[in-house]
Amino acid sequence: MLLVTAILVLAIVELYTAMRRSGYRPANLVGIAVTVCLPLAAYANGDVSYPLVLFIAVTFGLLWYLVGAGGDDSIILGLSSTFFGIGLRGGARVVAALILSLPNGIGVLYGAIFATVGYDVLGFFSGAASGRVRSRRPARTDRRRPRRRRARCGASASWSAG
Repeated sequence: MLLVTAILVLAIVELYTAMRRSGYRPANLVGIAVTVCLPLAAYANGDVSYPLVLFIAVTFGLLWYLVGAGGDDSIILGLSSTFFGIGLRGGARVVAALILSLPNGIGVLYGAIFATVGYDVLGFFSGAASGRVRSRRPARTDRRRPRRRRARCGASASWSAG
């Protein structure tokens, strides 16, 4: 469980750092705290804890900008980038904590990780192999437009001559 939480914290910190470089100003402290609390609460209480933790996240996110901790940043832009990070990194990845709460959770989690890594590696190598083959240009699109153009020119020439 500690490993899952550490990976989620690293993922959310990396996402918020990229957002800050792009000009967005998420409430980092709120997002990191919620990302830490969400898997711990899901592991302890199951999926019933989702609404409570997300309610606390919304409350503290609004308080963050109400007390002025966000500075002169846009409130809507800051909250949306904060909750995007929570939903993308925290909310969707909490399934790992729910899997770990199962009786054979560690085996199921390892199976999901190995299947995902295998799928990605196979996709990478098959994509790299097919990327080296030069794709054929469809002959139909190359010849079709000049023929239509010639046909239109010929039809307009015969119409004006006749």
